[in-house]
Amino acid sequence: MADHGGTPTSAATCVSACVHQICCIPQCFENYAHRIGGRSRRRNIADAFGEKGFTMTIGVVLDFSGATLDQYDLMLQKLDFKPLGPGSPGGLFHWVTATDTGIRVTDVWESQEAFERFTAEKVGPAAAEIGLPNPPEVTIYPVHNYLTAG
Repeated sequence: MADHGGTPTSAATCVSACVHQICCIPQCFENYAHRIGGRSRRRNIADAFGEKGFTMTIGVVLDFSGATLDQYDLMLQKLDFKPLGPGSPGGLFHWVTATDTGIRVTDVWESQEAFERFTAEKVGPAAAEIGLPNPPEVTIYPVHNYLTAG
């Protein structure tokens, strides 16, 4: 059990809460399989617009402090993705770069639910297996518009 804002929660509840809340403390995560939230400064996108159940395209920036591009490439292999190949269902766009402190992944997703599902079911377990040094800091943005290849 973790203490999330003074309320004990299970890891599964905490993961959901971390993606939906303005801020989350790192102690909420019990293991890397549940470390998908880091710190997110956006609350639930649908709640932000006052429409429960509303589906909105989101942009997600994940900063993995201490991670390397070699670890990222290993993650791609574990997820059975190929460079320049198709991504996951619900994912519209993905890219990664090295930063001064690790790596940054930037995605556009059809919905927050698609992002959460993929992260919990696929990325979390693969990250635990690889042994990433830290959970990502996650920032979610509502997407006004995006363009596709012409």
